[in-house]
Amino acid sequence: MNDLEAMIQLGNRFGELSERGIGELFAGITDKLLQETFETRVDPYGATWPENRVVPNPFDKRSNIRNSFSTYYDGSAIIVASSHIATWYQHFGTSRGVASKPMVPMEGRGLGNWESRYQYAWENYMSQFFSNDRVPNNLYLSV
Repeated sequence: MNDLEAMIQLGNRFGELSERGIGELFAGITDKLLQETFETRVDPYGATWPENRVVPNPFDKRSNIRNSFSTYYDGSAIIVASSHIATWYQHFGTSRGVASKPMVPMEGRGLGNWESRYQYAWENYMSQFFSNDRVPNNLYLSV
C-alpha cells in the first residue's frame, strides 16, 4: 500500500467518527453509570448514599426513581432526564430530612469517578480508527 492509499484508508475510517456516534456512545455510558449508581448506592464522587432521617425505608425500593430516567444524545448534548417528581429532592436533599443522594455529577463539581470511565470509553472508541490500536496522546477527551 502506498502513502496515498494509506491516507485514503485512514480518511475513510475518520468518516465513521460522527458527532452523533460519539454522542450516542457517551449517552449509553452515562446511562450505564447512572444504573450502577443506583445498584451500588454510591454517588459519582465515591460517597455512599446516606439514609433519609425522616423516612427510614430503603431509598427507591420499587425502583420508581431509577426507572424514571432517560439518557440520550439530542444532537448537541447528552441529556439525563427524570420524570419522577422526587428526583430533585433526592438528588439535592431537603432541609426536612431527605438526605442528598447525587445520582449524576453535579454542576461545578466535575465528573468525579465517572471521568475515568468516560476517558476509558473514549480511548477504546478512538483505538478502532487507528491501525496500531493506540490513541495518539493529543486525542484526550476534554470535559
